[in-house]
Amino acid sequence: MIADVLIIAELAYSIYRGSLNPEYIASVFLKTYIPAVLVTLLIFRVLLRKLASEE
Repeated sequence: MIADVLIIAELAYSIYRGSLNPEYIASVFLKTYIPAVLVTLLIFRVLLRKLASEE
C-alpha cells in the first residue's frame, strides 16, 4: 500500500515537472518518472525479501 501511494505521488510530481516546460513534457516526464518508479520498486522488493526471510 505504501509503495502504491509513493508511485502515485511520483506520477503527480512527474506530471507537474513536465508541465513546467510544455515543449519537452514527454522527455521530462520520462526522465523523472521512470527512474523514480524503478528505485521505489527496487527498494520495496528488497524490503519484502528481507521481511520474508526474517519470518
